[in-house]
Amino acid sequence: SSLPFHSNYGRALRMTSRNDIGVKEPPVMNVREIIDLLEKTYPSSDVSPDDDTKQRWNKTRKYLYQYRASSAPRIATKNDDTEKNQSATTTTTTTTKRRRKKRRPREPLTLSRVHQILTFLQHTFPHHPQLQSQILQQSPRILGQYHSIESRLIPTVEFLQSLYGGMTIGGNNNEEEGEEESAGNGNNYNGGGLFYEAISRNTDLLLVRGVGYAGYN
Repeated sequence: SSLPFHSNYGRALRMTSRNDIGVKEPPVMNVREIIDLLEKTYPSSDVSPDDDTKQRWNKTRKYLYQYRASSAPRIATKNDDTEKNQSATTTTTTTTKRRRKKRRPREPLTLSRVHQILTFLQHTFPHHPQLQSQILQQSPRILGQYHSIESRLIPTVEFLQSLYGGMTIGGNNNEEEGEEESAGNGNNYNGGGLFYEAISRNTDLLLVRGVGYAGYN
């Protein structure tokens, strides 16, 4: 009998973490490097020969530029000291003002962090690389959820699986049959039941809030 989804993925994630022990975190990947990695992982021949490679990753590329901008460290300016001095002299008035909620800064995307998301997708949708790439193209925000895989993404997957039913943890009631269906028709999600069909129609379902623990944006 197969292990629960979270056990299978958790074991793979822990093995990856062990291999990274003592290894310095790789440098931050730029947008072009991440897109190149995604194109190599999901070549157009595995999805649709008619798709334009650049066009199908446009939304992902745009998100990555936005993510990079929001995770870039703030550069100190000469006005910083002046602002600090001014704020120090007006503490009596600022205490009555509502403080803005500070948002936790995003960590930059590295190779290991991108791989964590790819591993999650491969464990969730085995034998369906076209669905994995569709998720990355239509809901690229999932790339920024590397810190919430076990607390948010996995509980969401398990909830959706229980909601739609009709599938086993491996992705197919009959794994061999599922492989044949996938090979015969790149957009055939019958092997994954209603869960696969639902995700293919609305990939943002994977990013729904309120199922797991509180995550970040």
